[in-house]
Amino acid sequence: MSTERQIHASRSNRAKSHGPKTPEGKPASPRNAIIHGLLSGTVILEGESIERFRELLAAFHEELEPRTPVESSFVENMAVIRWRQLRVWGMEKATTDYEIRRQTGASETAEDSATIAALAFRALRDNSHLLELLNRYEARFDRRYLRAHRRNPIQSEPDPPASGGPPTLALKPESANNVLPTFGSCRKDERGSQGNVNVNERTQQVIENRKGRRQRFRDSRSRVRGAVIAFSDMITAFMVNRGISGLALAAALLLASIPAVGQAPAARKPPDLNGIWQALSAANWDLLDHGPQAGTFWQTGSIGAEPGDLGVVEGGEIPYLPAAAAKKKENFANRAKDDPEAKCYMPGIPRAAYMPYPFQIVQSPKDVLFVYEFASANRLVNMGKPVEAGADSWMGTSNGHWEGNTLVVDVTGLNGLSWFDRAGDFATDNLHVVERYTLRDKDHLDYEATIEDPKTFSRPWKIHLPLYRRVEKNMQLVEFKCVPFSEELLYGQYRKQVSK
Repeated sequence: MSTERQIHASRSNRAKSHGPKTPEGKPASPRNAIIHGLLSGTVILEGESIERFRELLAAFHEELEPRTPVESSFVENMAVIRWRQLRVWGMEKATTDYEIRRQTGASETAEDSATIAALAFRALRDNSHLLELLNRYEARFDRRYLRAHRRNPIQSEPDPPASGGPPTLALKPESANNVLPTFGSCRKDERGSQGNVNVNERTQQVIENRKGRRQRFRDSRSRVRGAVIAFSDMITAFMVNRGISGLALAAALLLASIPAVGQAPAARKPPDLNGIWQALSAANWDLLDHGPQAGTFWQTGSIGAEPGDLGVVEGGEIPYLPAAAAKKKENFANRAKDDPEAKCYMPGIPRAAYMPYPFQIVQSPKDVLFVYEFASANRLVNMGKPVEAGADSWMGTSNGHWEGNTLVVDVTGLNGLSWFDRAGDFATDNLHVVERYTLRDKDHLDYEATIEDPKTFSRPWKIHLPLYRRVEKNMQLVEFKCVPFSEELLYGQYRKQVSK
């Protein structure tokens, strides 16, 4: 027991305390407060409803029907654990609601609510330390709840519920190997001489299933954090594509995705895009619909002729401004010598995706590498915090993220010197491209690129085409160093003429 001197010293120190002062202490203080609240020995904390706890306890008693003081003690223990689980879930919901309000400034409009919701979900994913803390204690309560079940005086299978009765509560994990009986459904005097045998068999069954249950709980992830990471991109894409508005709907979808106790949410991994891919369309000749026509050099005959193909531009039109349309016609007339492809310059984005050469995707958790056969071009897609382009370049600066099954790559910092195709379609150094690589199945990608350049086009426009995996045995990229093939085109005019 504390002495009078110790009590006086504690009171004096408390009077002098003004809360945490250091940067390390300030975040630790609210975290400690949460921990003390979660592990409080008092069942009903200030602000919690004792009536709701009594209703929960009554529901447990109605479901499990304890008939002895020992059984009643187990029931009360499970009710207390479930009450603390509900407390954790309430904190998770409050954290989610607060973060959404903070990100949106407590404002919502019908025009941009879907975008606001997307930003709020991303903020939750990037600031999930509190949710991780809550998850640890939620998992602790799950383990306590499971242990309480294991300690139950299991005796026999439960009686089937009476028809028309009230629905039973989901008080325990359900599985084919884990059937927990009603406490008093089979008394000792009703079991007869085989009672001990039944108990031993039942105990053995529980022991055999214990290892599997432990593994399932060990693999369990945070419900809210798992829901944010696994479902935020899906919800964002769905809301943006369908024009659904309302932050309340976004929050409801998030909370509705939290699974029941004992069910670990399936962790969504990014799809595997590793492999060698290639486009089979004639988009590199012309993005728009076009028929077959002679090539730029009549000497090559049909070998150099242009094949016809359907276009890949949505709407069948590239919205050039008047001056840009005239420049495009000029490019087409001079395509034999002005096309950057003919000069072996790097193809740029998005042309690199649909040239008649394969390219390889090398995927890692931090970055995604694109390696192109033509001109040995390559680019690294940053999958972390977006970075700005340090300088303009042929392949630009790429920042990526996952939206469900889709790799989204935002490309800026393009130098505007590349063309989109051999027909002379072009853009300036104000070009901004957003690519979307969606895995349709293991051997097919849907490629979509949104192209924007206010100096060249009157509005953004899109192209869409499939990419096919090269599945040949031992398939690999073969170097296509084309500089020697273009030297005559580039520098032939400067060759010294030998006088005769």
